[in-house]
Amino acid sequence: MVDSYVSPMRSAAPAGSPSQYTDPQRIDALLKTSDPEAVAASGRSYQQFAGAYEKIAGALLNMRTDLHDAWKGEGAAAAQSQLREVWSAATTVHKTAQTFGVTIERHGSEYLAWYKYNKPPSKSLSEAQSWMTGANERVSQTWSSLPPDLSTSLPPGAESRRRTGVRLRTDRSGCHYWGAGWCGSRSHDTWPVRGGRCRAGGPGRDETCLTRRCDGAAGWCRGRAPRPRAYATQLAVRGREAVDR
Repeated sequence: MVDSYVSPMRSAAPAGSPSQYTDPQRIDALLKTSDPEAVAASGRSYQQFAGAYEKIAGALLNMRTDLHDAWKGEGAAAAQSQLREVWSAATTVHKTAQTFGVTIERHGSEYLAWYKYNKPPSKSLSEAQSWMTGANERVSQTWSSLPPDLSTSLPPGAESRRRTGVRLRTDRSGCHYWGAGWCGSRSHDTWPVRGGRCRAGGPGRDETCLTRRCDGAAGWCRGRAPRPRAYATQLAVRGREAVDR
């Protein structure tokens, strides 16, 4: 049993016609208003994100080998099956983000940059409209090259005990959520939260904290409430951490 996720990666196909523009100077000005550098940088960011997930996929492969060597039996087979789903999801994210990033970077560094910096001035309205037609065709080509969506499957996350508002029992100090929650040093009931001020007792730990630690000295719970699909949350966090590094 898996949970499936589909996220659109592009909107409707671009549409428009240069015939509505009747001033060649205005057309030339419009073609120079783009920001090729920003678009290219956006594409490189997607590629950096893809690289982070490529590392995650590699780490999951190593984990599969270690798991195989250390654990046998029916439970191990089930764990391997779930691990394959997570690895497949990480690989899909990597490939999709890489394709998206390369396409966007090329559109900025090649297509937009040429029309902004290298296109000669239009000598007539028909020539200007022809230039805009070409620019529109480049946009359509880029759109067609983008992945339509990101589709992944992950093992089901934690059950209802992880859902926001479901009370948990813990033998470790933890975070008493609802935004203004507390981190105590004694065993107590906790609620999934987004972070709270620490009350006393120094650093504590609580299984409901995503970062799994509470810093009493700093005075704040360093955690955010896990969502029901813990695998997806963890995968996203690992990706963000890898990008930050």
